[in-house]
Amino acid sequence: MLQTMKKGFTLIELLVVITIIGILATGAVTTFTTQIQKARDTTRISDQKALTTGVEQFYQDTSTYPQGARDWTSGASTLVTNYVPSLAEDPKHNQTCNGSRCGYVYRVAADSVGIVQGAYELSIAFENQGNVTSKAVNTADNGNDAARLEHGSGLPTNSLATASPQTTAFLDVNITAPANTAAIIVIKKGAIATK
Repeated sequence: MLQTMKKGFTLIELLVVITIIGILATGAVTTFTTQIQKARDTTRISDQKALTTGVEQFYQDTSTYPQGARDWTSGASTLVTNYVPSLAEDPKHNQTCNGSRCGYVYRVAADSVGIVQGAYELSIAFENQGNVTSKAVNTADNGNDAARLEHGSGLPTNSLATASPQTTAFLDVNITAPANTAAIIVIKKGAIATK
């Protein structure tokens, strides 16, 4: 009699293949997550440039930087939203980004020689740690918060970030009074929140 052999894989062979697939999938997910973070960080940089351009155009027309929600959305004759019609919002607004809070923060204060509304800072937080260490460090952006990328006038001599509100949760309060001139503004789509 002839003996026939059954064709198939042994349990050990199947476990080895499943383990290899699991290792490869873990590496792919990690790489994919990093690329998504970098893409969101690129969006943040682009939004920051657009907002900075709007703030500088506002300055060219009014000789002061915008102060508070009044100059951003309503209550003033010249508005930042005239120059930046669509206010950007951080892709992960108010979530944690490398120890800081995700969100676009704008601050205005007197500059180093005492000119009221003569200095401003617009800062963003990065998700990807590589961007934090290469772009947000104080030596790279002349700011004073190592966790956020800061652009603005008067850097590094201004002291706008000494209160460091970005390390705590943003208090997102919609502006109801157009005369509000709070110095720290969190930029969100459809609303400006002050702190």
